[in-house]
Amino acid sequence: MYRIVSRGITRGLIPGFEVKLGERSNPFPLFFSNMGTNFYARILPKEEEKNELINKIVNNQFDEIVDLASELYGERNQYTRKGNMIHLGKRSCGWKFLWNPNVIRYSDGYLDDNKEYVLIYKYDYIYPLTKQGIIDFCNRKDVVITDEYGTIYDPEEFLEMAFSWGEPDGYTGKTYEESHKEVSCYRNYYWSEKYQRRMHTKDDEMWFDLGYVVEYYDFEADGLRFSTSINFS
Repeated sequence: MYRIVSRGITRGLIPGFEVKLGERSNPFPLFFSNMGTNFYARILPKEEEKNELINKIVNNQFDEIVDLASELYGERNQYTRKGNMIHLGKRSCGWKFLWNPNVIRYSDGYLDDNKEYVLIYKYDYIYPLTKQGIIDFCNRKDVVITDEYGTIYDPEEFLEMAFSWGEPDGYTGKTYEESHKEVSCYRNYYWSEKYQRRMHTKDDEMWFDLGYVVEYYDFEADGLRFSTSINFS
């Protein structure tokens, strides 16, 4: 029985291998590539918002209770852009930490002088896609950081773990596929074809428009690994 160790602190028990912070020592990357822990930022509601929810509970406003509770404590909805539970990213054995960019693109527009509709895209950010932007967000007084099991983390502890997890040689999408492209003829065909198709999807176009280089479902910004999707776990 071996331990997953983070700065000398036991994070879990998995038979068969050992993973230490900053080292890639997972001998079974294919089998264990999806194992990991998700982390969240909980934005605390303001006092007036809590009082509004309490008032609805007292008055048995059932549907409104559900709607407001979801907005104050539920996961962020990519369509309404409401929700105070923000998925920060995922820590996985053998991989660099995968940050959630939490960028939502939505369409807007206007009528020009010729009465023709001009479509434009706008972007809603939770934090800048930089180390300092994430540091500033996580250190906000109204933010509490938890993992998917409800454990609360000190912001400094979380950031130190996330910024160093998998460094220096943990996998990214590109390095993983390059190191495993000889695994089977099926994988070679599947990934080469799928990669070509991915280069023309709507999601990837958004990141290209923002100036990022997308490779195998993730991209790098300020030395951090970000997912091209905001919906993953």
